[in-house]
Formats: sequence, C-alpha cells, structure tokens
Amino acid sequence: ARGLRSLGHLASWSGRHADAAALFREAAINERLAGAALGELRSRLLAIAALDEVGDAAARSAATAQRDTVRQLAVGPGGREPRVLYWAGKALARRGDVDGATRLLAA
Repeated sequence: ARGLRSLGHLASWSGRHADAAALFREAAINERLAGAALGELRSRLLAIAALDEVGDAAARSAATAQRDTVRQLAVGPGGREPRVLYWAGKALARRGDVDGATRLLAA
C-alpha cells in the first residue's frame, strides 16, 4: 500500500491525476484488507485530492463516494488521530459538507 501511495504521488506530481487517484484507491483497498484503518483513511484522502484535480463529472462522483467513506472511517476506531480528523474535515468542508466537517472537527 505504501508503494502504491508513492507511485500515486509520483503520478500526481507529473500531472497524471486520474492515474494517481486509481493508485491511491488501490492502496486504500489493500489497507482495508490488511486492517489498517488509518492508512486506508490517508489513501482515500489522497484519492479525493487527486480526483478533485481531474475535475470531470465522473471524478466528482467518485470523489463524493470517497468522501462518504472517509466520513465513516474518521469516526470509527483507528480514525481518531487529530491530524487525520483535521484533513478529513477539510476535505468535507472543501466540497460544501460543513455539517459533516463540523462533526468531525468536534470529535
């Protein structure tokens, strides 16, 4: 999963945001299978950022699905790290989910 995240960062850095999002989502799946909730949350947040850069309708829909998953993971066990709650709340607020962001940041 860490290797996939590294490849995702390289893809994003070179402007291939759709490829980066796919790598970050694959990393999230691997981390879910390994039971690494915090790593999965990080990977999904990175996928959201990459999808936001893509910007087309399909990417916006995929980013919304990722945000919904992030919201669920952030309040569960393993998601209570303050930095992760901050970044998850920021990702929600960036797309207008102020209520969800407020709940996360209050946690």
